[in-house]
Amino acid sequence: MDQLTMPCPVLDCGPDCWACEGKGYVRYTGEAAERAGATLARIDRWVERRRQEQPEQLT
Repeated sequence: MDQLTMPCPVLDCGPDCWACEGKGYVRYTGEAAERAGATLARIDRWVERRRQEQPEQLT
């Protein structure tokens, strides 16, 4: 994965946001994109496990 674009992670993101500079998204490249992609994959696997274990709680 060479590049990964994701929504800004800052909760109160706005025009003066320090993370995305007001663009609303952040772009990861190189090794950072690999790490971010791996983290997303772990989150997806966790959500899928939870969905199978307790489907009524994840709606």
